[in-house]
Amino acid sequence: MKLRISLFVLSGMGIALLWYLVLISPAHRVQAQLQADLVATQIQIEDFQATLNQLPVFLQTRDGINRKITEINSRLYSRQEMLNLFDHVERLAQKQGLFVTELAPHLEELLLLAQTPLTPGHPQTLSLDVRLTGDYLSFGRFVETLEKQAYFKIVDKCLISDSPDLTGKLLFDLQFKALLETAPRIT
Repeated sequence: MKLRISLFVLSGMGIALLWYLVLISPAHRVQAQLQADLVATQIQIEDFQATLNQLPVFLQTRDGINRKITEINSRLYSRQEMLNLFDHVERLAQKQGLFVTELAPHLEELLLLAQTPLTPGHPQTLSLDVRLTGDYLSFGRFVETLEKQAYFKIVDKCLISDSPDLTGKLLFDLQFKALLETAPRIT
């Protein structure tokens, strides 16, 4: 009988150990892993919530920056528009039989324009220096054509002198102001 009781006790303990090893221990490991995943997910949710809380401030800042960029870009005469203006003035001169030796804006004025806020009703202007060679009649027709352009405002200076190479051509130094509020109507 003692042997039987010992076998029952040993069998019961074996079954309990087997039960623990096969069912309970893996369940504890799965539960611990699920608990760790739950904690990690909660941390991610908190980070996501913090990010969502900061999103309106970020969007407002981004919109403010975009508005400021748009405002600045609307004030600036683009590089391509400036080149188009130069090309247009040069074509006008060539149509009248003049040769353009120099065409340049005042750099200080360009820098000042970039820093000056646009005032409605007060278009920005830029002084351009043009040096041409040719004759009086061609120069007169050029100035007359230039004055009809939408971007033309006023002649600031005009200097006429003999060409240094004594070819009989005249040298014309013309300084005029161009309106920069809108792109020139190039015809």
